Amino acid sequence: MKNIYYWATFFLFVFSIVSCSQAIISTDDTDIWQKTINTEEWIINTGRVRSDESSFTLSLKEDTDYELWETITLVFDMVNIPQDSGLVLSLLRNEKDLDNGYYYGPTGSLMLRPEVIEGTWKKEFIWKIDAVWCAPSDFPTWCDWVEPWNYKIQAQVYDTSNFSILGWPDQSDKELLFEKNIEITIKGEVNLTPLSKTLDASAIQFVKEKFWLYAYAGTKLERYFNEFWEIYSQGDVYCKDYTLVLPFIWDIKICAPLFSNSWEIIEEDISYIEWIFSYENALEQAYTLANKNYLSRVSFDHQPSMEEAWYSSDLWDFQTWSEENPDATTYLSSWVKNWAFQDSAWIFIVSQIKAWGWSKRTEVLSDQVLVKVWPWNTSCIVKIADYKATLWVDIFTDKISCP
Repeated sequence: MKNIYYWATFFLFVFSIVSCSQAIISTDDTDIWQKTINTEEWIINTGRVRSDESSFTLSLKEDTDYELWETITLVFDMVNIPQDSGLVLSLLRNEKDLDNGYYYGPTGSLMLRPEVIEGTWKKEFIWKIDAVWCAPSDFPTWCDWVEPWNYKIQAQVYDTSNFSILGWPDQSDKELLFEKNIEITIKGEVNLTPLSKTLDASAIQFVKEKFWLYAYAGTKLERYFNEFWEIYSQGDVYCKDYTLVLPFIWDIKICAPLFSNSWEIIEEDISYIEWIFSYENALEQAYTLANKNYLSRVSFDHQPSMEEAWYSSDLWDFQTWSEENPDATTYLSSWVKNWAFQDSAWIFIVSQIKAWGWSKRTEVLSDQVLVKVWPWNTSCIVKIADYKATLWVDIFTDKISCP
């Protein structure tokens, strides 16, 4: 039993000596960590780096000109990199291209999370020229089809690898240790899809402004286009042809430079079909019919001034006057909630609200009126529903008939 006690005491004593020695070595080792700055190598180091000079270089294994879908091999030479450092690679546009407002395709990180690096070594990173990581809605996703243009690949090394690259702005406490950029040129066929969509949106906007149409996404103006034709090149610009269907007669060509936020109407032949009411005239008739049963329930057909409502601050306290005359300032507020054209007729949903007045004593009025306007000066009220209720009618697909 004594032998066991003696051996246990001996091992405990040896373990204590080793532990103390390690603690002393660790303390001495910490004292030799220091800051180093080497501006010639464009190294900014504020982390814990040994006194030996550190370095970080970035080079290309091939030439600087590449084709889409090829691979780029990046070569890193690192010396004395601090433990648990994080490497981030990004594809960026050259500064000279940032102020012209053009769209050259997606840019972003070449990796989803920082690459953990440390020590002295040489490594290669291979990237296929097709897509980058991005986060347009704060959720990391793969943004494909990098456009042909002049870029730079940026390599950054931080003193930690525990941070996020994509999504919400990273708030971690990290410091940049190294940064290096290499310029490259990517050649190949341009993705015309973004420009084609821009021309489509421009055509829809043109129709809206040409005919003074109330429109938003739910109005579905694209329904009145016969087809969105393919985009084609014409000299230094790209163009698309459009043809509209009823109630319009329209053939148009819209063109724009490849990298531009502007577009131009090249050819235009646009009008209403002769026997069809214009949107403006049809809307006026719809308002006339929809307002007919509501104007008698308000004092004005427009928002009145206090003088029009026969209020005088010299004679009345406003609250007292409002209680005595609850409907004196009421007026009918009308606007189009949505519209469509089907079967040679205009369909409107007109919102009707009784505005102003002394709310505690005046009648509440809020409806939506479904109106159909025919081209031969006839119209009808199809349906009326409370403003907060549902009409249960799809004006784009349902057949709308007068009662």
